[in-house]
Amino acid sequence: MSGCGVHRTEGKNFWLFFARTVPVTTLGCWRAVDDFGTVLDVLLQDRRDTQAAKTFLEKLLLNHDVPDVIHTDSLWGYRAAIRELSVFGSLNPV
Repeated sequence: MSGCGVHRTEGKNFWLFFARTVPVTTLGCWRAVDDFGTVLDVLLQDRRDTQAAKTFLEKLLLNHDVPDVIHTDSLWGYRAAIRELSVFGSLNPV
């Protein structure tokens, strides 16, 4: 499920968030926005581990350039996924 179409962001940062969508379900919402608040992509998933973060980031990079900086909501899965994806090189999430 995608929250937007193909959009090349003008911003150089990605802001990544994870939140539970409905308290009585196990689904969570992975969301990425750019510097201007434009929603880049959304993914509903029942996991919030490294593999889920990696899946979301791979999906995000299909339509968007690699950012200069990634800001996260401190979910540990993001850091591990970013380390595993070679496209990010030595990029460290903030």
